Amino acid sequence: MKGQIRRGLLKSYVLKLLGNGEKSGYDIMHTIEQETGFWKPSAGSIYPLLQSLEEAGLIQHRSENRKKLYSLTDTGRRAAATVAEAGNEVEESINRSISVFNSVFGAEEPHHGRHKHLPDSLQWRWKRLHRAIHHIQNLDPHQTRSAESLMDELLQLLEASTSSQHNPESDENG
Repeated sequence: MKGQIRRGLLKSYVLKLLGNGEKSGYDIMHTIEQETGFWKPSAGSIYPLLQSLEEAGLIQHRSENRKKLYSLTDTGRRAAATVAEAGNEVEESINRSISVFNSVFGAEEPHHGRHKHLPDSLQWRWKRLHRAIHHIQNLDPHQTRSAESLMDELLQLLEASTSSQHNPESDENG
């Protein structure tokens, strides 16, 4: 069962990654490992999957410097959007189940447990921000640049507002 779930996730993951632009099989394996921090699909799972996705008309490839670069077809983009919607529905279902579990067993919500150091007034904002960032998908290049700009601005503001707390020299010299 675990292998079937992982294969299903791998197909969805590959479609998601190719939705962000063309990649080689190696790039896909490396990106998955970087993003997850633990899962590195083998060449023996990636390349047969890429071949089956291509045969299904979901992806295409072009050759460049003796390597294949894969990208989504129009059919693949529609499939990736469907997968993203299904993923959101599954996530919402899981979150509702967790909420019921927490109500029954009195457990803390997962984000509160990981961020107990935050004051209560910031914890719900953290959850909203986390949820909003998690739901950013399928942005066009302009929307992506706007989101990057907003996130950079937020990070700069947060870092500036907390820099004196983390830099004792600023207190002594300021």
